[in-house]
Amino acid sequence: AYLADTTNRYYLEDYGSALLRGGAYNKATDVFRKIVTTSTDPDHYRILAILLDNSKQTAEALKVLDTAEVRFGRIPLLCRLRQYALLKMGKTLAAEADARKAIEEAPYIADNHISLAKIYAMTRRDSLALISFRRAIEIDSLALEPWLELGEYYKTRGNTTAYLSVVE
Repeated sequence: AYLADTTNRYYLEDYGSALLRGGAYNKATDVFRKIVTTSTDPDHYRILAILLDNSKQTAEALKVLDTAEVRFGRIPLLCRLRQYALLKMGKTLAAEADARKAIEEAPYIADNHISLAKIYAMTRRDSLALISFRRAIEIDSLALEPWLELGEYYKTRGNTTAYLSVVE
């Protein structure tokens, strides 16, 4: 249908989804580039950023995520992808600043603290990582994710006693 009517936005989106399902990622990247020019769905930007990153175009993926932020504001999932792209490019300070900004805007969301904790852990600032993990747990002590992330942190550090205590 898209090939018969290339002006129809819905056909274009369906075509892009079909290409993804079929594993034609290079074609899907080109189609999603077209989709985001008129799209009002931030998920299309997420898909394009992932496609670009997977094809070793992380800088281009970061530009797409920045454009999405300008158009739609800060969206947690896109922020996480942005932080990942920044870390992948070796821009740890920028990733940390982005995570801190997310916390400033929404300090009550545990996932924001987890993201910052993971960045601290990657940069070997363990005391700051532990503080951030604990803040995430304080926000929602019944949520599983903060506990699992803290456990994973201890596991990667080889602290079996702490890991087992958290898992328990």
